[in-house]
Amino acid sequence: MTKVVKHNSMRSTNTLALFECIRKHGPITKKEIQQHTGLSWGSISTIALELISKKLIVEIKSNESMVGRTPCLLDISNTDNFIIGVDVNLSGLTAALIDLKCRVIKQVREEMFAPNRTNILTKIKLMISQLIASVDDKKKIKGIGLAMPGDIDIQNGISVFVPHFEDFSQVPVKQILEEEFGIEVMIEHDPNCMALTERYMGLAQNVNNFMFIRLSMGIGMSIIFDGKIYRGLNGSAGQFGHITMNPDGPRCSCGNYGCLETYASCETILRKSREGLKMGRAPVLETLLAQGDRLNLATIAKAARGADEFILGIFDDAATYLGIAIANVVNIFNPELIILGGDLMNYQDVFLSKMKRFVDFKCWKNAKHPIEVSTFGSEAAAIGAALLFSDKIYQNAVESEPSLPIRQ
Repeated sequence: MTKVVKHNSMRSTNTLALFECIRKHGPITKKEIQQHTGLSWGSISTIALELISKKLIVEIKSNESMVGRTPCLLDISNTDNFIIGVDVNLSGLTAALIDLKCRVIKQVREEMFAPNRTNILTKIKLMISQLIASVDDKKKIKGIGLAMPGDIDIQNGISVFVPHFEDFSQVPVKQILEEEFGIEVMIEHDPNCMALTERYMGLAQNVNNFMFIRLSMGIGMSIIFDGKIYRGLNGSAGQFGHITMNPDGPRCSCGNYGCLETYASCETILRKSREGLKMGRAPVLETLLAQGDRLNLATIAKAARGADEFILGIFDDAATYLGIAIANVVNIFNPELIILGGDLMNYQDVFLSKMKRFVDFKCWKNAKHPIEVSTFGSEAAAIGAALLFSDKIYQNAVESEPSLPIRQ
């Protein structure tokens, strides 16, 4: 019995190794898989046949002309297994249809004008419906993943509390969407989804301990230790935006005072810019608006580049507080890598260098602190939400393989 268990465990490990190799390097020959994984030719051939029969991978002919038999290439199927990922964020909603190789097949986006329960759920359903309609068979969609801000109950699929959303507490998102579409749903904290995208496709592919910080209308963080998401006692780890920077600071949407979000979020930059306009202290921004530009982050950053001293001061303040907060994280965790992403990084030219200087200044003198900017755009969290199902599909494929007893 022990030998059967060991054999099945090894087979599962080998299957996952082959999956990961094909996902990363496919289309790829069996010989190349051998070189990457160290698996035997026999193991690769046997596992590949099983996965082809389950329509998880496909065999394709090489276009290269060569003497002798033309080798076949193995790749992840792009016609039979799809996943939908949705990023629910105050700055807007993004949904993506991806295949098991993380290739984005279709993407849709909706602006967020009235962030209340009815509008948010309506938009989510509309976007998912559009993506389902783009697939010839609904059964090919294996799951729907949602990246959610705020406090969430991952196990039960409930959005517990979102500071920036109206009437969006204790919302059973998983139940609502599963009843609507008849497809399994998983939810995850949005920075964790973005970290998954970096882990599988981005800057952290070869990093086991890193942190991802999302700088958008809110501020969140994902902590990855030993390649896994660190959640804390009840799943609330990573509330980076709500660390206290000043106990006597302004009131935060979470109900506390002086949180990092009140000094460095996109929402704060917008609010302070509006205040500057009312006081007549942002002349360049005022001119841009008079010329027809909209009051948004892009225009505010444009004013900063145009030497609007008041607006530059807002970005400088954000850089200062972010630098101090990130330095504190480095001093506590000393991660291999910190990745910055989110809407604010679209305007990194007006604050990032100063922020890094503060990190350098405030970090423990011997603490290394490599900081990189994500290369992904607005689709990052949606892709990561879909990736929640990617591993589950692989695991199900492994677990559904027949047990092969070993005779003594």
